[in-house]
Amino acid sequence: MITRTRALAAVTLLGLLGACSSQEPVEPPSEPEALDTTRAGALFAKADQLGAAAQFDSALFYFEKASVLYEEDEDWRGYVHAYNKMWEQAFRRGAFEEAMTYLHRASDVATERLDENHSERARIHHNFGVVASMQGDFDEALALWEQALALRLATLGEVHPDVAASYNNIGLIHGFKGDVDRALPVHQKALAIRRAAFGEVHPDVAASYNNIGILYRANEDYDRALEFFEKTLAIQLVSLSEQHPQVAVTYNNLGVVYGARSRYDRSLEFFEKSLAVRLDLFGEVHPDVAASYTNIGQFYVVQGEHDQALAFFEKTVEIRRALFGEVHPELSLSYSNIGNTYLAKGVYDQALVFFDKALSIRRTIFGEQHAEVAESYNEIGSAYAGLGDYDEALAYFQRALGVNVPAFSDTDPYANPPLETALNEVILLQTLARKAEVLATRYTEASHDLQDLEQSVATYRLVSQLTDILRNSYKAEGSKLSLAKEATAIFEKAISTTLRLYAATARDEYKATAFLFAEKSKANILLAALVESQAKQFAGIAPALLDQERQLRINLAFYERGLVEEQMKGSNIDSARVLRWQSQAFDLKRDYEALILQFEEQYPEYYNLKYQVETASVDEVQRLLLDEETALVEYFSGHDSLYLFAITRNDFDVRVVAKDARFEEQVRQLRAGVIEQDYARYTAAAYPLYQTLLAPVRDKLQARRLIIVPDDLISYVPFEALLTRDVEAPAPEAVRDYRSLPYLIDDYAVSYAYSSTLLMQTTSRSRSAPRRDYLAFAPVFSEGLPGGTRGLDLYEANRAFDSTRTAEQATGALPASRDEVDRILNLFTDTYGFFEQLTSRKARVYLEDEANEARVKASEVGQYRYVHFATHGFVNEAEPDLSGILLAPDTTSAEDGILHLGEVYTLDLNADLVVLSACETGLGQLVQGEGIIGLTRGFLYAGAGNIMVSLWKADDAATADLMVAFYNQMLTQTAKAEALQTAKRGLIRQSPRYARPYYWSSFILVGR
Repeated sequence: MITRTRALAAVTLLGLLGACSSQEPVEPPSEPEALDTTRAGALFAKADQLGAAAQFDSALFYFEKASVLYEEDEDWRGYVHAYNKMWEQAFRRGAFEEAMTYLHRASDVATERLDENHSERARIHHNFGVVASMQGDFDEALALWEQALALRLATLGEVHPDVAASYNNIGLIHGFKGDVDRALPVHQKALAIRRAAFGEVHPDVAASYNNIGILYRANEDYDRALEFFEKTLAIQLVSLSEQHPQVAVTYNNLGVVYGARSRYDRSLEFFEKSLAVRLDLFGEVHPDVAASYTNIGQFYVVQGEHDQALAFFEKTVEIRRALFGEVHPELSLSYSNIGNTYLAKGVYDQALVFFDKALSIRRTIFGEQHAEVAESYNEIGSAYAGLGDYDEALAYFQRALGVNVPAFSDTDPYANPPLETALNEVILLQTLARKAEVLATRYTEASHDLQDLEQSVATYRLVSQLTDILRNSYKAEGSKLSLAKEATAIFEKAISTTLRLYAATARDEYKATAFLFAEKSKANILLAALVESQAKQFAGIAPALLDQERQLRINLAFYERGLVEEQMKGSNIDSARVLRWQSQAFDLKRDYEALILQFEEQYPEYYNLKYQVETASVDEVQRLLLDEETALVEYFSGHDSLYLFAITRNDFDVRVVAKDARFEEQVRQLRAGVIEQDYARYTAAAYPLYQTLLAPVRDKLQARRLIIVPDDLISYVPFEALLTRDVEAPAPEAVRDYRSLPYLIDDYAVSYAYSSTLLMQTTSRSRSAPRRDYLAFAPVFSEGLPGGTRGLDLYEANRAFDSTRTAEQATGALPASRDEVDRILNLFTDTYGFFEQLTSRKARVYLEDEANEARVKASEVGQYRYVHFATHGFVNEAEPDLSGILLAPDTTSAEDGILHLGEVYTLDLNADLVVLSACETGLGQLVQGEGIIGLTRGFLYAGAGNIMVSLWKADDAATADLMVAFYNQMLTQTAKAEALQTAKRGLIRQSPRYARPYYWSSFILVGR
């Protein structure tokens, strides 16, 4: 993973020099009135243009000529300004001694010839601040920039580019110090001034976007950081040449974020582009070249190529020592990276040598109370843990806590700090997680003192709380997903440690705590989205603001989907459209964030409802979700073990099952055997998976209904199709009778949930009783899908595997879907009285062209208890927002006939059940710690209490029979899960063909 420190340091030159770049308009001097009409002014303007094009030597040549003419004319303001600019060009080129000569000359002349309140004196303070910052003297830099800001405010007013430059650099200092809360508003001030002065397309505006992105990256809010860096690059590629140092910085920062998101191919691509520009402009000995070497080294660390990584890191040491001497934050970063590489290699003594060097520099520069110092203590503690010196490791972790939390100074490893006052919450999370792990290891390998285990679990509880705090601070979903992935690895250790403590004490509270950790690892982003949706409804927010929020979501979904589609066109991509839509999506996201912030500030109840969500406990699951006939099994999939939590109304137990490579292969084999209707492959996997997933807790499951909360690959397993006894595969010529197989569906009515907490949230959701019963959409496509449409293209790419597919099905026609929705309609109308049948619209079906996207998005859909789609579904696991369901094309509207996932989120449903009688609607992108991201999540957010979806491509006729049987059972007062169980068992008995799990086990119920 690319380090947070590198991300901050990477923008030093762009942030500092962009603020005083030659792209800024030259402040008009008092004499002469029109500098640009003089010969000196013309030379100055030419030099400015050359500097903007990164032609530093040529720019210096013309600035020097201009300075001579200014001196002859005794225009000391112009003379000092020219020397300030000469300093900038030399500094950009990396000629630091030469640069300081120019700056001191500017300072001497300004002191002798210019008024002390002159704006050019402010520029000198500004530039000396840049030098101090590059030397690591951040306090001196901050003092100089604050002096420059005061002068500029007094002479130029608030809205001036030079004032923005001062705000920019003050923001950078706060960022270097890890004070993101102070840095962000200062950068936003700079951005507002620059946009007002220059418009949107200007390098200094890009620099502000870049620096705001850096702050989000520092907080590991990767999605928002990526948005700001892409915005930066889009502006730079229009306003600068591609071979410009500022463009190289942005390439570098994009590489940092892609590395943090595990997109290592793209990460290396951007790092190499950045390095090529920098070597061409600066040569080898330059801080930006060292930054590129650092990040390429980090790439090789992640790839496990440690010796190659060390070679790059050692290059950075040579460059930084030559440029900055022995005490500089960039050099401490080089030592830290070398130490971490030795740590990864298991060479702990050597790692300590370099960690100590990094710590010494950081303490000299920052003092003791700084997040970077805390990070050094973390690194040293990890090295001592590797050496088996657990007491020393814990002592360093305590030091890290004391540094990061100023109000905490307890050196007792059993003591933990409050979470509210940390300098850096990300580093605090790392410290606590490492400390908890070492306490557990010390118990096993050294102390055998039960208090070590107890304090390890207590520390993991604190980690869990801190994870919630961090998650709530992130706004972008991708950033929350990255956190979920990191937290899952921590929660696995927390569960294992807690169960060891249970084994040692036999205290049931620790089993319950292990379950709590498992719950904390699941579907938190979806849960937060659902809770926020509820909060908006019950917090008294003005209807006009809610309409504004919904419209922003609609517009954002449109541009995000269009952007992804355009980017996937390869060589046919429309680059201008991509840039335009990126800009529009970026602005919409900022507007949406501002509106949500307004909700939080103006409506306290919204804030309280949104952030006060408690994770479900075992006791709550038993009381609120289960009855005597219902059991719940929740899974946590670790690296080597599966954890099974079996809960009934009056009992709770945990089983740990070893997981090896065969498990993943069995999951794949089960799906392949079902989908390809391969009897031998299916039966060879279905019973072993039952033995792993349910047999260990079967004695606890004395119930008729079973709720499954899967994890990781288990999300792809249709439990109803598991076999409860071993089945000998018949010889190839034998008749394979699927009807006689011992399916789990014979024993349980099964439903599924993303998490127990989420299931509690959806079942307890406050909703008004729907006025109407049944609404169905069936486009049928009687003539086949129309040619030349995206719908046909998607169908051709995704049509179901079935050797018996008819010619109609091959064209995309769904003739049985008409019969399906009409027969279900009749089931409803048969329950109505005569007059109600004539006048009521309590049940309605839209067929053919009427089953279009505009009708689905209309307000009418929110009035129905059951909403049913009988059509084609498509899943895009790489880009979930492109998943959708196909509706009738409508040439009279702007809709494309595909209800995409992003559009599903904007629906306003009040349905007890949504049925997606279509292919693969239960699939999507599987994300560790969050589950499957796809259509199911979208419909839950939109207001569905329960959803029926499919796990693979569905057969038209079998699906119709299954759905009709399901509704028929449900309308006779049978619970949904049992109605689906009965319908599936009926299909099994209907014919030898339909007894194959391919035809009946695809559809699952998410809910109860």
